[in-house]
Amino acid sequence: MEGMNDLEVDGTPFSVLMDQAVKLKSSSGKVLRKRYDSYPRYVQESMFHDENMKSLRSLEFEERIQATEEINEVGKMLFVQSQFLEASIQYQNALRFSFFLLFFHLFFL
Repeated sequence: MEGMNDLEVDGTPFSVLMDQAVKLKSSSGKVLRKRYDSYPRYVQESMFHDENMKSLRSLEFEERIQATEEINEVGKMLFVQSQFLEASIQYQNALRFSFFLLFFHLFFL
């Protein structure tokens, strides 16, 4: 039985084809990666929300603003209780979603 390294496609070893595919994919993503890396951290994180944040996207605009304020209030409550890590996570979520709302409002409404 042939191993993956022994396979050939039109006379070209499979391993050579895979190396070429990886190089092609890497080079095509460099421009996008460079742009992504230039964004501030909160913008990068606003591009890929967790499941809870995704569910907020289905709300109407005014409901989204209210949800963002509620997330921020949870952060304040946790901060007062000296739960600083949990509070910072809530603040980050509020900031991420606020940025998403601003971006959406500016470019899609």
